[in-house]
Amino acid sequence: MLIAAVRLAGLVSLPYTPAQMGFLNDILALLSNEKPMLILVVGYPTGGALVPAVPKRSFEEVAQFI
Repeated sequence: MLIAAVRLAGLVSLPYTPAQMGFLNDILALLSNEKPMLILVVGYPTGGALVPAVPKRSFEEVAQFI
């Protein structure tokens, strides 16, 4: 919902999930029981920025029932 709200506000976002997020514990001085899950970069798009058209996959392609 946050990414949708960012887009509706006229901003763009880039979610980033590196394999090793431990470096953020030191930078943000997190407690040992806190774990970062995502870095979300948000900003205004530059003029003429193009977003690729990514086709939406069908439900059958992403769901499997056993």
